[in-house]
Amino acid sequence: MRYDEFGTDQTRIIRDLERRIEVLEAQARTRPGAPVTQASGPLFLPNSSTPATSSGGCAIYAVSGGFRVIDSSGTVRQITAGAAVSNPTLVMGDAPGSYTTGYANTQSAAINEHHDKFVALLTSLRNAGVISTV
Repeated sequence: MRYDEFGTDQTRIIRDLERRIEVLEAQARTRPGAPVTQASGPLFLPNSSTPATSSGGCAIYAVSGGFRVIDSSGTVRQITAGAAVSNPTLVMGDAPGSYTTGYANTQSAAINEHHDKFVALLTSLRNAGVISTV
């Protein structure tokens, strides 16, 4: 909308601007918000300082390229990838007609390997801050 520079009624201009603002506010209230669960590409988080603690929810941010989260209690967690844990070898097979010491030792070694891999997985998840166990 163009206004004359000379001889215009300021009250009319202000009323017109107020009316236009009311229309825009009404449109803003009725338009759906942008979805936050979908992206058309990668999300880039520039490095920043630790944000203020919010009254609820959490804030996601980056420091020196590291992904961090601060919750409403002020606890900051750095989200990192855990150490790689290789898959255990599966040695189970059909049970023999009679159990020998060799068969029992093979089964015991397989169970121990699974235990060791499970402990390594738990340690990796704990060290990455993904889980907290007692």
